[in-house]
Amino acid sequence: MKICPLVLAFLFYPNLQAQKTDLDLSKFNISKFQNLREQGLNHYYLEDSTKLKLEEYASLYQLTLNLPNSHYSYSYQYYKTTLGLKRSGMFFQRNLIGTHKLYDLEGDVIEEIQNDTAFTFTLNELDSALIKDYDIHIMDMDKIIGVSMEDSFKPVYGIAYSVDNNPFGMWRFIQIDGKTGEILQDFEKAYECRAK
Repeated sequence: MKICPLVLAFLFYPNLQAQKTDLDLSKFNISKFQNLREQGLNHYYLEDSTKLKLEEYASLYQLTLNLPNSHYSYSYQYYKTTLGLKRSGMFFQRNLIGTHKLYDLEGDVIEEIQNDTAFTFTLNELDSALIKDYDIHIMDMDKIIGVSMEDSFKPVYGIAYSVDNNPFGMWRFIQIDGKTGEILQDFEKAYECRAK
């Protein structure tokens, strides 16, 4: 993927500044978290409809920033002891994309993980190809189209969606080479319940 999270952050940051929010991504806002918890909530919205979800786990706090009308999000995980950053990164749907950073207790970057460098056929190119060949819009928020990115053997995009808008009906699955954009598979299959 050739989209740099830092570039998107710079594009997105002026919007946050213009809204004069209390948003500081370098520290977990524990008072905001406790305030929301008292109200029985775990999220709030900025003026531009960006959703900020604050969660607590056994060993860390997490802030997820969901961009409005977008499948892109940012995740920030924080140490419980210092409230400082532990990990940060960007996602497309549930796929790790771009550079994810790990931080030590002092807030210094100790590791950078490149997640999708094997995918030279970008998500934007994938979207354009699917629109042209199938009239499928993976960036569309109205119709749910799942996109997975797998690179165990070679980079492959997996596209899955309900053909008849019935999650228990027919599903279409398309696999596309993450380097060339070549269609590897395209088939429909009835939903199968795997619960016993």
